Amino acid sequence: MTETTRDEQITKLERELAVIIRRFRREIHRLHGKKVSGHEFIFLAHLARHQPEKVSDIAKKFEVTASYATMVVDKLIKKGVVHRERSQKDRRVVQLTMTDKGMDLFHTLKRERHTFIQRMFANINDEELRTLLDLLEKLN
Repeated sequence: MTETTRDEQITKLERELAVIIRRFRREIHRLHGKKVSGHEFIFLAHLARHQPEKVSDIAKKFEVTASYATMVVDKLIKKGVVHRERSQKDRRVVQLTMTDKGMDLFHTLKRERHTFIQRMFANINDEELRTLLDLLEKLN
C-alpha cells in the first residue's frame, strides 16, 4: 500500500468535508421544509437566547451585512415568528423579539435537528467525537 502525501490527504479531506456539508444542508432543508431557511433558523436560535435584540447586533454576531440581516428578519416577521418594536427606553432603537409562534417553531425544529445530529454521529464513539471536536477547534 502506498502512503498518501500530505497534499493528497488535504485534498481528500476537502472533498469529504464538502460532501458532509452538502448532505447536512440538504437534510436540514428537508427537516425545515418550507417553514424556515437555514439562516432564518440560526437567527431564531439566536433570538431564543438573546432577546430583545437589534438587527445590527445580529448582523455583527453572524458577520453578515446589516441589509442581509434585515432581509432575513423581514422574512421571519412576514412568517409571524418575529416581532419588531421600538424600545421603550430609546424610541430610536428597534428591537426584535420572538412571537409565541416563533418560539414554538424554534423548539420543534430544534428537537428535529437534535434527532438528526444524533443519528449523524451514531457511529462515532465518545473518544472519536472528542478527537474530532479537538481537531475542528484547532482548525477554527
